Amino acid sequence: MAGFDLFAGLRYTGAMLAPHYAGWIAQDRLDRTPSFVVADATISRGVPMAGARLVLTLTGRNLTNAYQPDLDRGPLRDAAYVYGPRFPRSFAFGARVEF
Repeated sequence: MAGFDLFAGLRYTGAMLAPHYAGWIAQDRLDRTPSFVVADATISRGVPMAGARLVLTLTGRNLTNAYQPDLDRGPLRDAAYVYGPRFPRSFAFGARVEF
């Protein structure tokens, strides 16, 4: 695809041990988390303008929609029991002008 820039990234996070404290669950325990594969992609294209260049970008984050399936809920939740990808699946469009 002439005139386009493409970025693709793949991150693998293996299983790990995460402390899960009592509240939502009956007693403290050490949980083994699942592994995650997260894919990101960006495509951009520069369009020449008078004395400048307009760069259009389309980005997809966490295309595999990996997430933590067992978040605690309610007032007794363990707020520190969070693991896995930071961002949900999302898409963004951007434009910038380069002089």
